[in-house]
Amino acid sequence: MPFFTKLNAVLLGVAIAVSTVAFPTVSRVKVLERKVVAEINNQVIVASVAKTPLERQEGLAGKSSLTADEGMLFFFEKPDFYGFWMRGVKFPIDIVWILGNRIAGVVPNVLPPEEASSNALPIYYPLVRVNKVLELQAGRAARLRAHIGDLVEIRPILTLRE
Repeated sequence: MPFFTKLNAVLLGVAIAVSTVAFPTVSRVKVLERKVVAEINNQVIVASVAKTPLERQEGLAGKSSLTADEGMLFFFEKPDFYGFWMRGVKFPIDIVWILGNRIAGVVPNVLPPEEASSNALPIYYPLVRVNKVLELQAGRAARLRAHIGDLVEIRPILTLRE
């Protein structure tokens, strides 16, 4: 083996040894796949994630409330005009439409339905195609100072494995 190749092998071994000693928890870190952090205007929301069709259909139905720092984030494969209703939702919410990583629209203070019939429920649509929707406690979008064009940074939540 030529000297240069041996040197590279030794340096690689040293780098692996140092990283294992210096960063022992790297292998113990896991991603919480069902929750993310959504940051808007330097304010943080911890959002449950709805990715599958069933999770998206169920949404916030059955929950009694959201705290000011909680939300639900809906992910879609491609941008489109996705409709949202309030079937089974018991409290008012704000709907934040997102395209890419920018706010595309906000519908504040969407009230829960008075009637239980899903045929009579209004359906809320964005004005432009979106690929994410963030549902928040009513009034939270205003407190976030959320406006069209604002950046939405979405990051996974990392925890240490037990």
